[in-house]
Amino acid sequence: MLDGKKSQVRMHSAAVGDPVSQQKQVRLSDAQRAELVERHRAGAFKKELAREYGIYVETVRAIIRRAEVTIAGASPADASPSV
Repeated sequence: MLDGKKSQVRMHSAAVGDPVSQQKQVRLSDAQRAELVERHRAGAFKKELAREYGIYVETVRAIIRRAEVTIAGASPADASPSV
């Protein structure tokens, strides 16, 4: 879980004072991203993680993908098969 840690949240709005168009921006700490990756490896679903951390599923996928590239020690371009 989040272990009582608060992530940074910012409010953005296209029209100032318009509550309908406001969107929360959540920035996870390095520790939270590492915890998210470990929980995914332990079997947690991406959708569940996204809901708990207050981020989009696509963001969860990106965090996991970046962690896998870092662990492998290769860039995404190096991971593609050569012809």
